[in-house]
Order: sequence, then C-alpha cells, then structure tokens
Amino acid sequence: RLAYKGFILIDEETEYITLKPRVRKYQLALQGKAAYDVIQFYSKVGGNENNAELSLLNWDLRMYGVSRIFLSDSQNVIIYPRNQELVVHKNRNFDFAGRILAGRFEFFGRKFDFHYDLFKLNLDNVDSLRLRVEGTELDEFGKKNQIKVKTVIENVIGNILIDHPNNKSGRKPLAQYPIFNSEKNSYAYYQRASLLNNVYKRDQLYFQLDPYVVDSLDNFKNEGLVFKGTFVSAGILTDLREELRLQDDYSLGFKRHTGEGGMPVYGGKGLFTNTIQLSHRGLRGDGEIDYITTKAKSDDFIFFPDSVNAFCRSLTVKAAQQGNVEFPDVEAADVRLHWEPYQPNKFEVAQTKGAIMMYAGESKLRGKIAIGE
Repeated sequence: RLAYKGFILIDEETEYITLKPRVRKYQLALQGKAAYDVIQFYSKVGGNENNAELSLLNWDLRMYGVSRIFLSDSQNVIIYPRNQELVVHKNRNFDFAGRILAGRFEFFGRKFDFHYDLFKLNLDNVDSLRLRVEGTELDEFGKKNQIKVKTVIENVIGNILIDHPNNKSGRKPLAQYPIFNSEKNSYAYYQRASLLNNVYKRDQLYFQLDPYVVDSLDNFKNEGLVFKGTFVSAGILTDLREELRLQDDYSLGFKRHTGEGGMPVYGGKGLFTNTIQLSHRGLRGDGEIDYITTKAKSDDFIFFPDSVNAFCRSLTVKAAQQGNVEFPDVEAADVRLHWEPYQPNKFEVAQTKGAIMMYAGESKLRGKIAIGE
C-alpha cells in the first residue's frame, strides 16, 4: 500500500525498501513545517463508462464523474464541474466549466482553469456572479444566516487567489484570502419580472462596474461591499459615477442626494431635487419635481424609462404666461401624478380626495388636470 501511494520502492529480490522524497514531504507537513494541499479527485461513473481517458498526444487526462473538488477547506473554495467533467494537465493544473464556490462568492461560467503552483483560479468567462451576505437573524448554530443578494453581476473576467502558494493547506490563518480580482468591466442589470415587470431593459438601464478587488471572500462585512462604476439610466438621468452598495432589500444599488441645485431628468424636461435611490424596488425618488411652473412633492416617485408615477403630498402651479399658454395658479394635496415627458400635455394630475384648487381658490375641481406647453 505504501508503494502504491508513492512513499517507497520495494526490491522484491533483495527485500530492500527505498524511501522516496514523498516521505520527507509528508513528515514536514505533519510537523507544520511545509505546505501541502487537500486536493483529491473522486470519479464515480455508472455502467461501462470510463472514469478517465488519457491522450497520448499531449498527456491530458479527461476525467468523468467528478462531482466536486475541494481546493481549500480552510478558505472554503469548492469546484463543481459542469457535467462532472474536467481536463487535468501536468502538475495538477486543470480546466473546467461549471460553478465555483469561493467563500460567499459563487461564480458560474464556461471557461475556468486552475494553476496549482500559483494556487489560483483564472476566470475567463463568467456568465454570472452571485453574492451572499450576512442577514440579521441567527441560525441554529448561533451564527448570522446568509442571504442571497438579489442583484447578479454578469460578464465577469478575473481571477481568484485561493490562498498563499506556500499555504495551500491553510496551516497559517490568512484572513485576507480568498481574494477576487476583477480585471475588466462587469455589469449589473435590473431587467427582471419581479422588478416592475421587466420595464428596465438590459441594454438601456444598467450599472457598469469598474475593475475591483474584494478580499476575505468568506468573512467580509456587508458595508465593505462597494463597487465603483457608472450608472446608465435609459435617459432618465445623465450617466452618473456612483458606488454600488448593498441596499435594505438585499439588492445592489445606491442612494444619492442631488444637492440644492437638483438634477435634470429626461433630457432636461424636468428637474428633480433631493434623494434618488436604485434598488430592486426600481429607480425611485424622495423629493420634488419641477416642470414648467409646476412643483410636485412626493416621498416615492417611481421613474420609468418613459414616464413617472407618484402619489404626491402636494402639487402647486404658479400662475404664469409661457408663450401662448397661460397657466393658472393651482394648489392640490394627495393627488396621483402620471408624467410622460416625451409626450405633449402628459403631465397628468388626478384628485384622490378633497379638491384641486385653482384661480386663487375661486374654482374647485374634482377630477384630473393635464399640464403642458
């Protein structure tokens, strides 16, 4: 058995045993003086299927029936090959597609490779990256439960440093590993049925993440999850440089204050002032919209690519002459707003209770008004 495992050579004629270098390596590893790894390949197939096939052209070993591979149990890095297949090269390097679990990061893709000496995973084609963060409740072991982040990061290219190359067994507690390096721009999209019924199309509204580095993938803090980048909003806002962070609904988004000067919306059709937030509740605002001589205030404006909906606490129109259009003064409370900025006369306000007061209170309207140029 020792000879089969590569520890000794046996001369059956002389009955002499020669110790191989592996004995010394195992001895040093047992004493904690040398690095070692925990990598093992288990192949389980059915019937007359092959466990593996060796190419005599390049010595690649294609393995089948490998459900998972532990690269590091201390850093919690596990591979789940797609179709339970992988190709092993010289020195335990191997290629595969499928799923990688690295701490609380989970990668799905079609082109991954493992470099043994560097103890590194190269991720050349990641379809999606899913994150898990700490929740507020405790599990049966008294630890905070883990929640899946609703937002998926896509089109990722990068690498994972599993552990220090001389610490493959995790004999030294290096808390900064695993480390993920994103090498190119990646994207977060907000088109999904559960988010305002797919209204935010992928090619129109998205967040482009700059390259980034995240360490301690198995024990990072929720507040430490920050991705800088550019928000493209389908023309609702100008493109914004922002930081994608974890929101209260466990999605990735941001909250931004416009400042006193406000922020143009829909190509300057209106001006929004106060706080705007992106999450899986959509792109929403708490503040006020100025349109021509109208000011609408709401704590929940919902911004769509072609319109805005809100229940407004108050709405006022200043009496003014704009070209050939004369605007009366209007005051209203608790009204519903629907605004289609790219359509004329589509700033519509509907009374819900009370009345819409016009002409210095001399007229009361129960119904709906449309404001436009």
